[in-house]
Amino acid sequence: MEVELIDLQPDGIPGLISSYIVRSGDIYAIFDPGPSSTIDKLVEKLGSIRGEIHVFVTHIHLDHAGGLGHLLKYVEVRRIYVHPRAVKHLIDPSTLWINSLEVLGDLAVRYGQPLPVPEELLKPLSDGETIPIGELKVKTIYAEGHASHQVAYLINKLLFPGDALGEIYYGRHIPLTPPPFIGSLALATIDRFMRLNPESIALPHYGIYDSAKEFIGRAKRRLLWSLRLAAKVIEEGGSMGRLIEILLEDEEFSWVLGWLKRINAYMVRGYVERIAKGLLWYVEKYGWLP
Repeated sequence: MEVELIDLQPDGIPGLISSYIVRSGDIYAIFDPGPSSTIDKLVEKLGSIRGEIHVFVTHIHLDHAGGLGHLLKYVEVRRIYVHPRAVKHLIDPSTLWINSLEVLGDLAVRYGQPLPVPEELLKPLSDGETIPIGELKVKTIYAEGHASHQVAYLINKLLFPGDALGEIYYGRHIPLTPPPFIGSLALATIDRFMRLNPESIALPHYGIYDSAKEFIGRAKRRLLWSLRLAAKVIEEGGSMGRLIEILLEDEEFSWVLGWLKRINAYMVRGYVERIAKGLLWYVEKYGWLP
């Protein structure tokens, strides 16, 4: 089995969004094709492939699967694997696009509008099933919390967690909690990952890491820390602005924000606001012990 990270470089930015190609003989598995605006990067890599292509989608946010319909214009795909809740939004992405514009604004435009995907290509997945493609055995794990339609995948001891573990840039670990974020499900997902005992993780944002259990444990600690902060802000009668202030006092948040500002101002618009809003939405709706 060969694993290749494809740096999709939205707006020319390296190290921000990745897709993965796993090869076994003449079978190729793509994990998250990325946004519409970067699909040419993936197509370029796939141009010389002479084999059977399958696509595994972790979730349908624009930066992960917005380019799926565009990919199909250039590459013949045998099957596309998704969470059952994602199927209708891939067949008709109009609601997904409207919601993305509302949440992401100009960033959604820069990622690009998704195209419809033929229903006959889509394979809705059950939790815990194993998909055999050639000699590859791909185990599915429902990974809800960050998104209600998220699926993680395990091949041998390599885990593709989608956004369930947040983002890691240059060693800085950021939870991803846009509303509607369900903290209890996110924590349960992280615990499921730990029980699977993976050796490596392949993150969309960003990179492949060994010592997987160390990173999974760190993701849980960072998420618990974020939820406790949100609960404390609510208990003290604070606002989203106050939570953002506290988050930006954290070295990891402030470093990532500064890095994003330096490389491309569009990528930072609303970044911390979405994280804070999702944390507060969950704690206000479901409660949390500070």
